[in-house]
Amino acid sequence: MNSIKAGSDGSLDAKALQDALAKGDTLEIFLNGSDMVNIPAWILKDNSNYKQITVKNGSAVYYLPLAALNYDTLASSLNVGLNELYIRVTVKFVSESMRSTMQTEAAAMGGKIIGTPADFNLEAATTAGKTSTINTGNVYVPRSLNFDTVLNQAKTTAFLYNETTKTMTFVPAFYTFSDGKTDVMVKRQGNSIYGVLELNKTFSDIKGHWAESNITMLANKLVVDGVTNTTFQPDRSVTRAEFAAMLVRSLGIQNTGGSSTFKDVASNQWYADVVATAAKLKLVDGYEDGTFRPNNQITREELSAMVVRALSYAGVNTSTEITKGQAMLTKFKDSHTIIWAKDEIAAALSLGIIDGMTSTTIEPLQQATRAQSATMLKRFLTAAKFI
Repeated sequence: MNSIKAGSDGSLDAKALQDALAKGDTLEIFLNGSDMVNIPAWILKDNSNYKQITVKNGSAVYYLPLAALNYDTLASSLNVGLNELYIRVTVKFVSESMRSTMQTEAAAMGGKIIGTPADFNLEAATTAGKTSTINTGNVYVPRSLNFDTVLNQAKTTAFLYNETTKTMTFVPAFYTFSDGKTDVMVKRQGNSIYGVLELNKTFSDIKGHWAESNITMLANKLVVDGVTNTTFQPDRSVTRAEFAAMLVRSLGIQNTGGSSTFKDVASNQWYADVVATAAKLKLVDGYEDGTFRPNNQITREELSAMVVRALSYAGVNTSTEITKGQAMLTKFKDSHTIIWAKDEIAAALSLGIIDGMTSTTIEPLQQATRAQSATMLKRFLTAAKFI
């Protein structure tokens, strides 16, 4: 791979950058004595459509989302010309004291922090020192944490650390293993502190259950919770609000807040924020009477539709799977009972998100269980390359 070193003050020589970019379509920028680099925006603008640029600080790597950057808008927002604009990338490992605080939180959850988490940030900057955070919208920006050991994917998860609440939440991450090492590629919108947490959760009532491995993996990844600390109740049904919460969490989305437009979702209910977020992301629909019916038990049809919409949001082309899935639907003698989500169930079948209940029945109106929900979420995360 083409490479170039940043200066110890975070500077990057414009001529050296141009020469390096001219040598190929990939470029790795190494940080050198500083936790950040200022990349000349006027040079990036000419290479946005086809280059891949990464910024590396030791075992942490940031993949610059060139296609998501509007250089003229950024320059205008800071009242400078393009020739005075820089794209500042910061890749900074957390301090030992912060890691210790995070480890205390992890221990309270029964886990431990693996390696040292890193703070990734992307800003527009000027020669005069003015900065502005860059919002990449709905783009899932990759960044990697590299480990010299083989991590257990079923017992570890990438997490986002909230400095205010001192909490860790799931963030999508794709694992690659090579030569006894593990690359954990975190995928998320926005910037924050990311790390890897090891857990070993289990529940007394899932031992020997057909979905045991899926449930324990997603519990270790902070996607699903137990009903109590020791029980999961795998065969209990799931409400529409509960599954909406699981799905938003599996996308690595923080609740956007705001009031729901559904007349039966009161602002003081635990699910108000998550339902509003799911609706904003177009993962859920309401009924014709303006209700969401959050406490209704979710059906396999509704669950399939929500998961397929989440795949589309994650960037998976689900439309190409509908035709394949429609052919698969013909073997189920009860497919005529699908009320409104035939295309979504077809796509879910093609993508391996949903199976028939038997070899000849799909049972779209059957209430989905917590075990089925966890299994579909696991398949969703796999299809999206989020785990």
